[in-house]
Amino acid sequence: LRFGYHWANPTLRSDWQSLVWDDGMRAMLPADVPPGGTASLTLRVKAPAKPHADYKLVIAPLLEGTQGGWTTTTPHVANVAVL
Repeated sequence: LRFGYHWANPTLRSDWQSLVWDDGMRAMLPADVPPGGTASLTLRVKAPAKPHADYKLVIAPLLEGTQGGWTTTTPHVANVAVL
């Protein structure tokens, strides 16, 4: 299981048309995590080149090589200002 991200525009329409920038950077869990367990990981994120006050940073777990890859329909979304 890996974690990945992409930047979406402020409307976050939940379609690929909202994609601003996608990078292949990934982070892996450091070890197996039991049900109900927790883990910390570091995901390196590259900011978009164009400044904007209201980007959406979308982070989600991924199963590489599967249809679509995303493993959740409710990824973590953070509002980020890129100055």
